[in-house]
Amino acid sequence: MKQVKLTKFHTLSEGLPALYLLAILFLGGYAAARAANLTHHPDGLLGKPNGYLSGQYVSVTGNPGVPVTDRKALGIGLKIPMAARWTISGSYSALQNDSLFHNYNLEFSFYMANPIKSAKPCNPDGPVGAPIIAIGFGGEIPDRDPGAHRWQAVARTFMPISRKLTVGVGAKFYQKDDPLQAESLYGMISFFPKRYEKDREYVNPDGVEGTLSFAARGGGSKHGVFGQLELIFPLEPEMTISFLIRGERIPVPYFRSAIAGFRINYYPGNK
Repeated sequence: MKQVKLTKFHTLSEGLPALYLLAILFLGGYAAARAANLTHHPDGLLGKPNGYLSGQYVSVTGNPGVPVTDRKALGIGLKIPMAARWTISGSYSALQNDSLFHNYNLEFSFYMANPIKSAKPCNPDGPVGAPIIAIGFGGEIPDRDPGAHRWQAVARTFMPISRKLTVGVGAKFYQKDDPLQAESLYGMISFFPKRYEKDREYVNPDGVEGTLSFAARGGGSKHGVFGQLELIFPLEPEMTISFLIRGERIPVPYFRSAIAGFRINYYPGNK
């Protein structure tokens, strides 16, 4: 009897990513139907979906004498500002390792101050002095063994402290501890060299078009440390391209990873 219950649980967990995707599409269609005006928001046009395409190359070094291995990942994401104060987003990525790994995530963000009606100055993350809270959950499914599905969750809070600077902290939680997990607690900082002009706030949610911005994250776990830097370049109101570099270091077992990646964000209808 116990074995039957376990099998049912695995069957349910394998179908959950599809349910998440259906939920996002349903909510997105509902929000788009409600949105009559083009209202700019830190996460895109209010009620309108936007998305991104991403890719990563990972070079992994193990113990001396062990060959360097390469991994590649490709991902897509969807984000919808459902209301002025909250946003829903989802993502999926496929990582090619010794097997194909499917990663998915669903996240909710809440703004303590209304970013549209706030009289406070702002930067691309929202009103200055008003925290944003994000909570997400997802998992990883090995293509070779879907029953080995693992859950994970993330919580972040960050706050614009000036028209050019945002700081924050975050935590990542795993269903099962793994000695190769380097990301558990971390800090974040974003720098936007150029301020929005009046009445141009959030026209591109990533910053002022033609100006390079920077986002850094660093921290670790009981197993190791990591650090990453992202270069963000808004090309025009509808598009942003970003480049990422990241490193991870775990002493025991000896593990080093160097990651290079890109992301293209598309905000349809922004102008």
